[in-house]
Amino acid sequence: MIISRLALAVALSAGLVAPTAFADPPPPQTEAKLLTRARERPADQAANPEHAQRHALVAPGLAQLLHPDREEDPRREAEVDPFLAGWAPARGAELDVSITNRYGARLHAHLSMPKTRAGRLPAIILLTGGAGSEHTYREMAHGLAEAGYLVLGLNVQGDNGSQEKPADPNPKTPQNEYCEPGAWQKPQEAGVRETGECAGVPTEPDITAEELRSLALRDDFQPSVAYYDAVKARKFFGALDGVRWLLSADNPWRNRVDGKRIGIAGHSLGAHGALLAANADPARRFRAAVTFDGFGRLAPTGLPSVPTLFQHQDLSDLPHLVNTDQLPGNQDAAEFAAARVPTGVVHLAGSTHQEWSYVPPGFSAGFAASRDGKRVALHYAVAWFDLWLKPGTQADARRRLTAPTFSGSTDGSSRGEGPWDPATQRTVSPRIGGETTREHLSPLFRSWIAAPGARCADLRAGC
Repeated sequence: MIISRLALAVALSAGLVAPTAFADPPPPQTEAKLLTRARERPADQAANPEHAQRHALVAPGLAQLLHPDREEDPRREAEVDPFLAGWAPARGAELDVSITNRYGARLHAHLSMPKTRAGRLPAIILLTGGAGSEHTYREMAHGLAEAGYLVLGLNVQGDNGSQEKPADPNPKTPQNEYCEPGAWQKPQEAGVRETGECAGVPTEPDITAEELRSLALRDDFQPSVAYYDAVKARKFFGALDGVRWLLSADNPWRNRVDGKRIGIAGHSLGAHGALLAANADPARRFRAAVTFDGFGRLAPTGLPSVPTLFQHQDLSDLPHLVNTDQLPGNQDAAEFAAARVPTGVVHLAGSTHQEWSYVPPGFSAGFAASRDGKRVALHYAVAWFDLWLKPGTQADARRRLTAPTFSGSTDGSSRGEGPWDPATQRTVSPRIGGETTREHLSPLFRSWIAAPGARCADLRAGC
């Protein structure tokens, strides 16, 4: 059922929420404009001689980027936007670290923090999508760091750059006990079980990525939800192992972490892991979460408990629109609001599943994204985390969450890919300061916020 903006405002103020799709389909020209916008980033790459030059010597294939067994492959550096080179020490500090998880597997991770040299900082764990690498999320990590956060970009077990198989707990025996029936198969935190043939290695559902994408066109999204639920243990346990390490003496920057102010974010399958970790961690170590285009549901792993902001594409990379009332993030946000747990949904305009990550040239035409999506995503992510993790910034964070015009508060960290300006012979980094939510939020699906002091039934229309 679709209700009016006034009715939705009443529902929000009461702690309830209605479906977030608009009642009337958009005119064809609107969809056409969004589809064009959703392909700006690869178009910029193709027309930018500086971008091509920086990547001229590296041409990794898609299979290499997504395959999880390239632990020591130096070509994974190609997954980092070349315009981010030199971020440290000029704009912040960063450090590659190794983390040992609960099964003895060695995980690659990356720490980033601002240039400030004193005091403890709120911290954010950033999870990758699928089996991807934290390298592709460096622009988001750097943006969060420049906003005042210590960021742990984490490759969980099986992600690119981390070990796929668990370590052998007893090398004297001929078998790896973590690949034999044992205690590792019993329920762990929140009752979640390992389902694969080895600890930390999930059983992949019998469905290809192409079949999953096709099934995702169904109105109910249930194939995607089922897929996420089947493989959730890897990201969920990885996030819990990551926060344990972050607060331990093994973290060389432990003395910079404020253990009472920790947030978590993630993309795609990592969004599902972030959602579960924040709201189902028995130790309750997380105070806020932001998910980037996840397609899993919180139940049955946990219940709404931690302020969680759901960010989504507007599905303009799919051949036709689906019933967004059933979009998992919208359904969960409705349940959070009904439970009076602060939440909201932000749909980026002309966006695809790749808005939050970097895709190198060579195959980016198949992984299109808009030019400004990461700026918009970072704006709302920083404002959401500031609201819950920085006690002195709540009033300003509420304004940034609900303002009809972007303040440009995160534009200073924009150093990533952008269009080539022939006049100046320079790459123009995207910025959104002074531009409106009407320009950058989807006209297809409703974006809204329901948090104390920050309630808005329609962010695009204005509050």
